[in-house]
Amino acid sequence: MVIRLGWALFRIAYVRGMVVPTKEEAYASGAGQVRALKENCPKFYALIYSLETFVPILDLKLADHWMPVSDSSSRLLAGFFRYYLWIHIIAGWILTTLWVGGFTGLIKG
Repeated sequence: MVIRLGWALFRIAYVRGMVVPTKEEAYASGAGQVRALKENCPKFYALIYSLETFVPILDLKLADHWMPVSDSSSRLLAGFFRYYLWIHIIAGWILTTLWVGGFTGLIKG
């Protein structure tokens, strides 16, 4: 459920241009021109991004290359996506810890 919500929200953010590469070197063209990505820059996949940021033990290297922007023409919306990412990560840590605890028998119901 949380991964599906993240998938939808991160996809909306990407389509609106509010999820961007973390490094300037990801762009093939210079500033002020059309900002095309280099071929070696990993493409953004909202489902994989949501899964990787939610499950703490996964490291698929996509989150290293993409991040919701904190400043854009729509500051409120950009801030929402950044804050949602933080909540998404924290929820992943909490729910994964509870799942592992329940699976190993450390947490009894």
